[in-house]
Amino acid sequence: MRLIPPIPHEGATGSEKKVFSLLARMSLGSDAYALSSLNLAEHEYQRWGEIDFFLVLPQGLLAIEVKGGQVRCNDGVWEFEDRLGRVIKKAISPISQAQGGYSSLLKHYIVPEHPRLAMKATGGFCALFPAATRHSVSHLLGGPEMPEDLVGTKEDCVDAASLKQFLDRVVGYWERHLGRQPSRLSGQEAKAIVSILRPSFDRVAPLSLSLHQVREEQFALTEDQYRLLDYLEDCPRIMCTGGAGNGKTFIAVECLRREIDANPVLVTGTDTLAGHLRKSNVPDPQRIFSFSELRANRERLRGAFGTLVVDEGQQVTSNDAIQLFSEVLGQPFQQARWRWFADPNHQVSRTSAFDPGVHAELVAWSVVRPVLKENCRNTPQIVGTVEFLTGSRIGTTRVKGKGPEVEYAKVRGSDQLIDAAAARIRKWVGQDEMAPGQIVLLSTKPVASSSIPLIAHRAGLDYAPWQPGWDLQGCHPRKLGASTVENFRGLESPAVVLCDVEGDFASIERAFYLGLTRANFAVFVACDQTTSDWFVKQRLEALALPR
Repeated sequence: MRLIPPIPHEGATGSEKKVFSLLARMSLGSDAYALSSLNLAEHEYQRWGEIDFFLVLPQGLLAIEVKGGQVRCNDGVWEFEDRLGRVIKKAISPISQAQGGYSSLLKHYIVPEHPRLAMKATGGFCALFPAATRHSVSHLLGGPEMPEDLVGTKEDCVDAASLKQFLDRVVGYWERHLGRQPSRLSGQEAKAIVSILRPSFDRVAPLSLSLHQVREEQFALTEDQYRLLDYLEDCPRIMCTGGAGNGKTFIAVECLRREIDANPVLVTGTDTLAGHLRKSNVPDPQRIFSFSELRANRERLRGAFGTLVVDEGQQVTSNDAIQLFSEVLGQPFQQARWRWFADPNHQVSRTSAFDPGVHAELVAWSVVRPVLKENCRNTPQIVGTVEFLTGSRIGTTRVKGKGPEVEYAKVRGSDQLIDAAAARIRKWVGQDEMAPGQIVLLSTKPVASSSIPLIAHRAGLDYAPWQPGWDLQGCHPRKLGASTVENFRGLESPAVVLCDVEGDFASIERAFYLGLTRANFAVFVACDQTTSDWFVKQRLEALALPR
C-alpha cells in the first residue's frame, strides 16, 4: 500500500499515528493507496469534514474517521479527543462524520471528474477507536447511527493483520449494501482517483505565504514535485534543476522530513536561508546547516549523516564542497546518497563557488536528473515579466488567479524614485490584506547605505532588517522587512519593492531575476526610468523584436 504523504505530521494524535503505521505495514499491493490529512492545518482539516484517512483500494473506496482517547456519548452529545489534545463535543456520531467526509469527497471531487469510476467502485466509510476496547464502547454500538461492522476498536488495531481483517469486514458490509455485483478498480483507475485528491491531502507548508488570493493555489504541490518525491523513495542520487519559484526549497525541506529514517542533513548555500528554515515548519532543525556552518563543524560532523540534501547547490559546486560532503557522509560522494537542488540562471555570484567541471561530475554521478518546470511561487504577471526581462524560463505558473501587474516607478532621479516607492507601499498597506510585515524591500546594496531607510520614512512606516523566522518576529507585521537581494535567496514574501537597480546590463538582469522572483503576489520596481528604458531597449534588440 502506498501512503500519501508517506509520514504523518508530528502534530497527529497517538491514535492517528498508530493507524498510519499499521496501514504502512499492510501488504495490499501497489494498486492500493491511503491518503491521510494528518499533516493539514486545522482550517484545512475542517474543510474536509474531518476525514482522517481515505483508502483507494482495488475493491473500493473507504473513508476512515479515527477518534483518540475514550469515546463517550451523553444525551446525544459525543465527546472525544482531537489531534490538538482538546476534548471535542459534537452532536453527530463518528460514523456520521465519516459519512459527511466521504460524501463531500465523492460529490465535489470524484464524481465531477470520473463519474463512471464513482459508480463502479464499492464505496463507504467507517470509524476507528484505537484506544478504546470493544467492551468499553459496546453500549454505543448498534442501530443505524453506529453499525457494529463499521466500528473498529483497540482489538482491531493490535497489528496490521487485525486491521486488515477489520477493513475486509467493512468492505464486505458495503458490498452487501451495494445492491449489485461489485467491480474492482484497475491500477490505472485507482491512480486516476488519487490524482484528483492528492493535491489537497499531500501538502507542504510554505516558508512564508499570507495573501488569501494566491495561498490555496501556491500551497499544493505541483505534478513535477509529485514525480520528484516519488523518485526519492528508491533513488540514491538525484540532481534536480529548475528556475526560481519552482519549489526546490519546499522539496528540499520535504526530503528532510520524509527521509528521516535515512539520517538526512540539509545544507543550504546561504546562512540566511539556513537560519530561516530552522525557524520554519521543519521537524528536526538541528539537521539544517548552511555550507559555512557545516565547514565550521567539519570535525564534529565527520560521518554523522547518511543522506545529504543540498539547496542552492549552485553556490557550492566546487571540489572543496564535494570533499566536505564526502567526509560528512563517510563515503565517496559518487557512491553516497544525496539530493542536489540547483538553479544556475543568474544565480551565480562573485562569492559563489561554481565549477562547471564539478557540475558535470554531479550530473554524471546522479541516477536521475529531473527538471522542475512548474512555478509554484509567483503569479502569471510576475512570471511573464521575469521571463521577458531576463530571458530565463522559470516555468508555467500553477496560479490561475489574476494578480496585479508588475509596477515600475516611471520617474527619473533618486528623490522621485523614493517618493514613488513610498506611495506604492502606502497603497498596499491601505488594502485590507496587506500588512507592513508582508512587504520586503530588497536592495542591491547593503541596507544601511541603500534607499530603503528613506523609502520607509516617507511611507510613514518603520522598517527592520529581515531576519530568519520573520513571521515570528515581534516587529512583524508592524514593520517593513529589509534585506539585500543576495541575502534573500531562496526566500519569499507576498510583496517586494526592488530598490537601487543600477549598473551594467548583466548586473541589472541579475537583480531583476533574484529580486522579482521573491514575490508571491505583488512587485514594485524602483528603477530610474532612464535606466529601465535603456535596459528594455537592450533586451528587445537581443530578442530581435521591434521597439
